[in-house]
Amino acid sequence: MKKLLSLIFILFLFSCIDDDDPAFAAVDFCPNYQICLTNTQIQTLEADFEKTKSHFESFSTQELIAYFNESQTQHPHTLLLTPEGKILVDNQTPENVNQNLYDEIDKITGSFYIQDIINSAKNVNEKYWISHFIKNPETNRYQQVYGIVGLIEKDGEFILFGAKDFIKTKQ
Repeated sequence: MKKLLSLIFILFLFSCIDDDDPAFAAVDFCPNYQICLTNTQIQTLEADFEKTKSHFESFSTQELIAYFNESQTQHPHTLLLTPEGKILVDNQTPENVNQNLYDEIDKITGSFYIQDIINSAKNVNEKYWISHFIKNPETNRYQQVYGIVGLIEKDGEFILFGAKDFIKTKQ
């Protein structure tokens, strides 16, 4: 009888696993951007971060949003969001634009990744490295993203901005 109950318990346990749930999918995890990103990726993200920051000096927030949303191919890594979690520009996952993802959960780590980004960028004019997992629209797989984010005050409001990229295997 114990064997039968044990067998039923094991079958029940395995029947609860949802193969469509990304939490059960194999993912590549990398603990440090300096190990995981190629030197070219790091340099590109840092340059894109600085370019985005410099655009704030010449344009209003609304002009920047329109510019970056219209020039996705020239600025594929750009991210702009409000401190409340509304995505203003996300050129890697444009389906997120105009959505409030404040309570969005990273399906791999279980963290509130937008809240983590917001909490990381605490001081104006400083930059912070962030990481989370999101579905890559090109591969349709959950992949780790690394990025640089900062906080700027523009037109009387705070805006978080940055550059992010999916991890690619180092050569």
